[in-house]
Amino acid sequence: MAIAIKNQAGTSVDFVKESFRYEDAVTQRGTLSFQEIGTSPSCTWGEDVFVYDDGGFPLALAGGGNLELAAGGNLELSQSTVYWGGTVESITEDDITVGETTTIRFTYRCIDFSEFAGRLIITDETANETAGAWIRSTLTGPLGLAAYGVTEGDIDDGAYVDYMPWNYVTHELAYDELAEISGFFWNIDKDKKLNFRSVDAAAAPFAITGSSRPYKSIQFSTVRGSYRNQVFVRAGTTVNTDNTVEVQLGDGNKRAFVVGSYIGEPPTVEVDTGSGYSAQTVGVDGIGTISQWYYNTGGNFVIQDPAETVLSATDKVKITYKAQYPIIVSATNDEEVVSRTAIESSSYAIYQSVVDALDVDNADAAELKAQSILNQYSQPRITCRYTTDQVNLEAGQAQYIDLPEHGIQANFLIEKIGASLRHDGQLSFDVTAAATQTVAGWSFWKQKTRQDRKFVSRDNEVLRLLNSEKDNATAADAATGTTFTGAYTVNGTDTYIDGFHVG
Repeated sequence: MAIAIKNQAGTSVDFVKESFRYEDAVTQRGTLSFQEIGTSPSCTWGEDVFVYDDGGFPLALAGGGNLELAAGGNLELSQSTVYWGGTVESITEDDITVGETTTIRFTYRCIDFSEFAGRLIITDETANETAGAWIRSTLTGPLGLAAYGVTEGDIDDGAYVDYMPWNYVTHELAYDELAEISGFFWNIDKDKKLNFRSVDAAAAPFAITGSSRPYKSIQFSTVRGSYRNQVFVRAGTTVNTDNTVEVQLGDGNKRAFVVGSYIGEPPTVEVDTGSGYSAQTVGVDGIGTISQWYYNTGGNFVIQDPAETVLSATDKVKITYKAQYPIIVSATNDEEVVSRTAIESSSYAIYQSVVDALDVDNADAAELKAQSILNQYSQPRITCRYTTDQVNLEAGQAQYIDLPEHGIQANFLIEKIGASLRHDGQLSFDVTAAATQTVAGWSFWKQKTRQDRKFVSRDNEVLRLLNSEKDNATAADAATGTTFTGAYTVNGTDTYIDGFHVG
C-alpha cells in the first residue's frame, strides 16, 4: 500500500505523512486534512483532490511464476484504488522559514463531493412520484448536479410522495428531507456518483462474529439521548377543500374587507349594487395587471381597486374562498410507551417532542414525516466503535455484527470511517456504526444547526433581482439642477461623492 494525494491535474502532492487524516461519512460531510511543505501550494481552493492507494503488484502467469523482463525481475503494474474524493475548502499558510530560503507550511482542509448539493437552489416540487425518481431528475437541467460532473449512482425508489414543495432550498436540504421520510441515506461518493439508498442496501465486505474478529478494539454503547415515543409535527398550512362564502356590506368609505380565515386559493368576488350579483375581476395585490379587486395568498382580506366606485351602505360584496389552516399531526408508538412504563418508575413513561416543519404544506407529507421520525427515535441509539486495518470499508455500508457476549446481533450502518497513516505507511481505520437512530433520522437533527428557514410555497411569490453593489449612479443636485458624476467632485464650496451632494 502506497498512499498518494493527487490534485485535479493528477499530480501527486508531497504531503507530510504525520498530518494525513481523512473521514468518510454519511452523517456529516467527509473531510480530508493534510500539510505540505514548500514555496507554493500544489492545490487551490475549490479544485478536486483524491486519496489513492498507488501500490503496485507483481503480474502472475497462469502457469505460475513471474513474467521475466530482459534484465530480470518482476513486471509491476499500477493498481490504483480511490479511497476518498472531494474539493479543497481552505488553505492555511504558515511561514516556517529558517535561513534565507522561504519555506511555507500549507495546511489543507477538504470536504467530500456531497458539498455540491449545498450550492444550488431548487424551486420545484416532488409530486405523485417516488423520492428516488425525483432525485434522479435533479441531475439534469440548467441547475442540475450534472454541471459538477455528478452522475447517477445507486438511487432506489424510497417513499412515495403525494406532494412536497421545494421553495428556494438547496438540493442538500431536499435530499435530507426525502432521506428522512424514506429511511434512507444519500451522498455523492468519491467517484462523483449520487446515491440514495436504504440503510441496509450495501453490505460491508466482512462481518464481525465470534469466529471472525478483524478489529484491534471494539466498544458498544446504548444511549437514551434523543429517544422519543410520541412525535408532533407542526407543519405549515393547507387549504380546505370546501368553499367558505361571506357577504358583507359597504359603508361608503372602506375598500378593504376582512374575512374570517386566511385565503388559500384565488377567491371569487361578486358585487350587488341593487340589481343582483355581478362577478368582479380579481388579481394578486402588487403583481400583474389592474383588476377590480386584489388578494394575497395567506392574507385574510380583499381590497377594492381605488379606481372603482366605493360600495355604499346598501351595496353588498360576496367573497367565496377556500380557507387556509395550520397543520399539526402526531404519531405515537404505543408498544414503546407500554414497554417503558413497565420498566421505569413512572406511571406513564412517555417521551414527547415537537418538530417544526413549516415548509411542509400537505397533511399527508406531515404524517409521513412524523411516522418516519418516530420509527427512528422510538429506540435508544446503539452504536459500535472499533479500530481495524481492514480496507474496502465505506460509509453507508451495512455490517452484520453478532457478538453474543455483548448481547449484539444486528445490522449496523457504517456512519463514519476515519483513516490515518501508521509509521509503516499503512492505513489504520476508526469505524463508527449504528444499529438504531441512524442517518435516516439524523437529517432532522442536522437541520437544527442550520439557520431557521420558514420558506413556504406561495402562489403569488415574486423573485426580485437586486442590482450589483458596483452599479454606477448619476444624480442631480436638487438645489441647482446641475448633474455631477465621478467618485469625488468639488464644485466651488460644494462637495459631491458619486454625484451625491454631501457638503
